[in-house]
Amino acid sequence: MEAKYPVAEMTPEQKAEVFRNAVLDSMVGQNSLGGRKKKTSAGGTRTFGG
Repeated sequence: MEAKYPVAEMTPEQKAEVFRNAVLDSMVGQNSLGGRKKKTSAGGTRTFGG
């Protein structure tokens, strides 16, 4: 398969961009200040059975 599709070497700039994007993605996923889900109104009702 490598004969048909040769491996493309990444330039240092491309490697840096991939690394930077991976770090930013992981930081966004672990952000403790945002991303909290708001409770829906259905979870806060006090009526039963509809």
